[in-house]
Amino acid sequence: MNRRTRAVIMPRAFRNRIVAGRALPGGRPGKCGHDGRRLRLSGRSKSVEHRQGEMDVQQQTRPRAARRTKKVRARLTVFGVLILVVLLVTVSAFAVVRSIAPSKQDLLVRAGLQGKARLTIGVRDDLPGIALCTSTCTGFDIDIAYAVARELGYPPDKVDLVPIEIEHRDDRQAKKDGGYITVDLVVASYSITEQRVKEGVRFSSAYLETTQAVLTRSDFEGALESMAALKGKKVCTLGASTAEGPLRELGIIPMGRFRISDCVQRLKDGEYDAVQSDAAILAGFVAQDPDTLRIHDITLDPAERWGIHTGPNDAMHTLVELALHRITTSGEWRNLYAEHLAPAELVLKQRQQVAIADPPAVPRPEIREW
Repeated sequence: MNRRTRAVIMPRAFRNRIVAGRALPGGRPGKCGHDGRRLRLSGRSKSVEHRQGEMDVQQQTRPRAARRTKKVRARLTVFGVLILVVLLVTVSAFAVVRSIAPSKQDLLVRAGLQGKARLTIGVRDDLPGIALCTSTCTGFDIDIAYAVARELGYPPDKVDLVPIEIEHRDDRQAKKDGGYITVDLVVASYSITEQRVKEGVRFSSAYLETTQAVLTRSDFEGALESMAALKGKKVCTLGASTAEGPLRELGIIPMGRFRISDCVQRLKDGEYDAVQSDAAILAGFVAQDPDTLRIHDITLDPAERWGIHTGPNDAMHTLVELALHRITTSGEWRNLYAEHLAPAELVLKQRQQVAIADPPAVPRPEIREW
């Protein structure tokens, strides 16, 4: 019987065992035994190959995802930089706009002068040579007021000069038509002091520098070389002036009045022994009556600097500064000094200077010319 014949007559069980890869009797392996193992190994190999393929796909996918992530991040970075640049440009442009100086027209609008028909200025009215008002007003302060008004766009016929009492210079209240009004400016021999600034007075730069002095009758007995010589004497001064406190400290009896002209008249009448005020003010009274009055160059303070009360508006303050700068640098100031103050100096027996004859330095504010 050959092998093929045996396979034909081989019982079913043995054939099944051979197909399953089991050994035939006698320990010989069946023909399909190694093939079965290869079949099973082949299955495992396919599984490994499948997993390896997935890993390869993942490894190929990850770089692509990473590249996409980098691109997104790069785009976001560029977008963020663009936003930052836009913000910086916007802030810079805003800063540049704010840093550009205003024009005079801008300031006139901000000061409330655009379309305003008339300008009202509070002035003193009883000071010869400085501000004396009868039918008209004349004097150094008056011409300074008109010059400033002109620079603001107001000719003399558009300016109202209103007498203002010294106690109302700080709040710019002046009497008019039976009531009080708030004036636009105060040009009233108003001395710049730290205390007044603290109390809210907004001063311009100084437009005149003078000093304090003492006025007596010509028949005053004794030498008057210092304020100590007036100890126990009645000395009249303005009730709101800077001199009243220091006078008390020297043992002098201060007699406060609200008008310096009242002080001078009471001095002439013998009611007071002396009058203390600014030299530029007292010199005008001496010029009117040189035979009766005498000025003494003694002082408590080294200097008095007169400024214009502009009120709280910044634009108005800047406009006044610009006006004073032009007045003091154009030669106009010197002409006003020569007209109103220099003649009083010539009348004084001592030929003393009642104020500094050179215009104060007024810085030019930043004004855009275009």
